Formats: sequence, structure tokens, C-alpha cells
Amino acid sequence: MLKLQIEKNIPIPKKGDRGSKYGFHLLKFELNDSILVEEKKVLTAFLSNANHRVKRGNSSHKYVSRQVGDSKWRIWRVK
Repeated sequence: MLKLQIEKNIPIPKKGDRGSKYGFHLLKFELNDSILVEEKKVLTAFLSNANHRVKRGNSSHKYVSRQVGDSKWRIWRVK
């Protein structure tokens, strides 16, 4: 049988307080700033996150990425 224990007075976290796996929201890009990423999944996650922020109206930034080596990509803020 599964053992579960009832706990009292545990606060419910605010919605959206789960943080970010990669911490993209902590990056403060200025125009023409760039970052180098070495994993395709991080590149995809960053661009997806940036597009989502634009769609929600939280940002008007635009980014562009280019492969700069084997398994290396650079992302620039262009707007």
C-alpha cells in the first residue's frame, strides 16, 4: 500500500513561481548583444521562450541565430 502523510499549513506557491529551467528571463540583452550556446535544445528553448514573450506582449525584442561551429550557435538581439 502507498504510504501518504497529511501535512498541514504548507503554503501554496503563486502561479508561475516554478522558475525557469535555463533562466532566460534573467538575461538582460541590449541591442546587438549575443550569447553562445553549445546545445541545440538550449537554442530551441531560448527562441521558443523569446517568441512566447513577444506573443504575450511582455517583450518586443527580436532575436536571430546562426550556427558558428560544430554544435555551437550564437543568438543576437536585433530589435
